[in-house]
Amino acid sequence: METFAAALSSSWQVTLSCTALLGIVCHQIFRQPVEVDSWGWKMVITYFSVLGSVLVGYILSTELSLASAILRTYSAGAAFLVGLSVCGSFVESISVGSYLFSVYDTARTLQYHLHVQKLHSKYGDFVRTGPREVTVLRASAVELIYGSSSKCTKGTWYDQNSGNPDKVGIENVRDKEKHRVRRKAWDKGLGFRALKTYETRVSGKVNQLMTRIGTGKPVNITQDNIFYAFDVMGDIAFSKDFHMLR
Repeated sequence: METFAAALSSSWQVTLSCTALLGIVCHQIFRQPVEVDSWGWKMVITYFSVLGSVLVGYILSTELSLASAILRTYSAGAAFLVGLSVCGSFVESISVGSYLFSVYDTARTLQYHLHVQKLHSKYGDFVRTGPREVTVLRASAVELIYGSSSKCTKGTWYDQNSGNPDKVGIENVRDKEKHRVRRKAWDKGLGFRALKTYETRVSGKVNQLMTRIGTGKPVNITQDNIFYAFDVMGDIAFSKDFHMLR
């Protein structure tokens, strides 16, 4: 307790220097190939919890006024964030600002894909959209990134429902070995031989859809396409016709 009180009693310059140094250390940790994306809220809560604890420590262990204690606490917090965000390379620092701008620009329209498309049209096929993120718009990269021999893994975006691979659909499984095991069952139902047997049943649903479109009357094509998709899934996956196109 005495050590903590002594640390809080240090000069303003020492406090800011130490917290900025701590931010630099954390920055170097985050630069390593470690996934921290799912820790977002935990880190925010931890950050403000530590600030709150420091503020209480200033109030109880020093003779600072409440206003001075708040000012010193949040100045230390700001110094930590400065060390965390700007101690890297110039490109890293710029990418932080570009990412914040992307969040701002997307928040107005909620159309992030259009924002990324605009960036690619302006800057080319490779665009750094964040400190730890690069988007690629080149056909030749598809096989390298998504091919069976690729060393790339799916991004943390696929963990948005659950980080547990046993509680998500196969399309969201990021672990390659677990994906391989689960895919075996799907290969039986979606292999080339199996797909050939579905052709007649799918053609029947296509004919129903075309009959609705060919009536010469206005149709809600979005709704009809949804009906078509559910009828096909019902027939093939559940052997049950939902009759949504009728």
